Amino acid sequence: MKKKISQIVAFSVLALLVIAIVLCAVIKLNYMPEMKLPEYPDVIQITDTEAGGKYKALKGDEFNTFVTKFSDSFKLSVLYSLFSGKLGQSIASPKKVTDLNKGGYEVVFTFAEQVLKDNGKEVTVAKNSTETVKFNSLKFYVSENKGLSDDITLYFYMNNQTYYYSITTIANFDDLYDFINNMSPFAD
Repeated sequence: MKKKISQIVAFSVLALLVIAIVLCAVIKLNYMPEMKLPEYPDVIQITDTEAGGKYKALKGDEFNTFVTKFSDSFKLSVLYSLFSGKLGQSIASPKKVTDLNKGGYEVVFTFAEQVLKDNGKEVTVAKNSTETVKFNSLKFYVSENKGLSDDITLYFYMNNQTYYYSITTIANFDDLYDFINNMSPFAD
C-alpha cells in the first residue's frame, strides 16, 4: 500500500514538473521597450554595413512585415528567458554613448518624438534625474544568430543629437535577419 502511494506521489510530482516545463515553453514575455512602433509613412532604413553599404527604405507590405517581425522578436518564452539568464529583466538607466557596436545590417526607425518607457513609467537619463529619454529615431544592428542569449543593444536618439542613449535587452532576431537577408537588394 505504501509503495502504491509512493508511486502515485512520484507520478504526480513528475506530471506537475512536465506541466510546468510545458507552460514555461508556451508562455511568452515581451522584452521590447515600451514605445510606439513605426507606422507608414514613418521611415525604416536598412543598410548592409558589411557589403558596400547597400541601402533600402521600406514601403508597403515589406514595411508592415518588418515591423511585425521586429515586435515579435522580443516575445520570448519563459523557458528561453530563464536559460538566457534574463528572466524578469527590465530597462536599467540607459547609457549615453557616442560609439556604436556595429555589424551586420544597420536598421534605423525615424518617427514622431516619443518618450522611452519601462513598465508604464518614463525612463530617465540617469538614476536620480527627472530628464526623460526622448527620441525620434532608433538604431540597431541585426546579424546572424549569436546563440541562445541574444543581447540586443538599441540606440535611441533625437536627430539633432551627437550622442545616443543605449539600452540592452534580449530578442531573437533570427526571423528578422532572414527576412532582411532575403530582401532585394540584400539577397545575392
